[in-house]
Amino acid sequence: MAYRALVGSVGYQQYGVPIDPKRTVSHYWSMKRTVVWLTDRQLRALAALSKKSLAPVSALVRHAVDEFLRRGRKPRRRLA
Repeated sequence: MAYRALVGSVGYQQYGVPIDPKRTVSHYWSMKRTVVWLTDRQLRALAALSKKSLAPVSALVRHAVDEFLRRGRKPRRRLA
């Protein structure tokens, strides 16, 4: 898939980076399988985004985790 086509995709518009469905498992040998428990609402939202962006749900989840880690941990409020 051409880069220009990816830039116009919903995945690029949502995340600001192209998510190429063909390249999402290119580094599978350096990944570790894990289990993530999601609500039905979260699963439906991920499935809809996956359908719009043509990226697999696993790629969307990995991207979300990367963004969470990049932003860093927010300090917790002290309880009075």
